Amino acid sequence: EYYFEKLEAYVSMFICVIMRAVKQDKLAVKLDLIVIYQLMINYNAFLEILQVVGTEEEKCYFAMVEEMKENPSERIINVLTPFVNSEYKNYLDVNSGEEIIRLSDSRVNNEIVLFMLDVSSYARETDRFCKLIIDDINATFSSLSKLNQVKPTLVFFDEFGSYASMSIVTALATHR
Repeated sequence: EYYFEKLEAYVSMFICVIMRAVKQDKLAVKLDLIVIYQLMINYNAFLEILQVVGTEEEKCYFAMVEEMKENPSERIINVLTPFVNSEYKNYLDVNSGEEIIRLSDSRVNNEIVLFMLDVSSYARETDRFCKLIIDDINATFSSLSKLNQVKPTLVFFDEFGSYASMSIVTALATHR
């Protein structure tokens, strides 16, 4: 649990720096998982961005991380590499210029979104992708409820038990 909290803090601070760079036009991309992954791989590029837009606290934090024997980004890269190189990359790359699925738009426009996922060929990647989809559904419902755009919605999960966790079940249950 302690290691997870450290890892979560690292990811949060990493993303905050990148988001600030995008907002200040120091990084000319739309932020997505692929960009985060690429910056974790090219850590020196991230450090350059950090020097330009990072707060003193963030600079000290990442300097401390560099002195550690095991940089958390290595663990994250190891987990994300097969996922980012799988067929599911196309769904996450907002900078590719191709159409991507925006659940909030689909929800507002009463569209049906169907994901047909190849569990037999990409078991681990499908599990991760399903969790991302569920997180996105949760975020979409939360943001729409804040805008008072609540309306009945049906969401079906085939073989939900194969990728569900109690935190996902709890989050979805709050959006009855």
